Amino acid sequence: MWTDDRTDDLSANPERSFEQLRRDLREFRDENRAMREEYRAEHLSLRADFSAMRSDLSAWQRQITQIGWAMAGTLIAAVIALVIGVLA
Repeated sequence: MWTDDRTDDLSANPERSFEQLRRDLREFRDENRAMREEYRAEHLSLRADFSAMRSDLSAWQRQITQIGWAMAGTLIAAVIALVIGVLA
């Protein structure tokens, strides 16, 4: 609430008001800088996490492919054994 006393005080001491504004701006800049640094650190951490996840998924995909080929080989061997058993 802006009272007459408050208005008189501000008009009598404009330098003090500007000094308060400067302090507030400095605090804002410091907070903003800290937030940007925190964001950068989190961003780098997320990039590392996603890279690790991609590596894990690639390894998992290779393993699933190997299992699939092993099952296909086993099925082919079973079919060959069945054909040999029927012809013999």
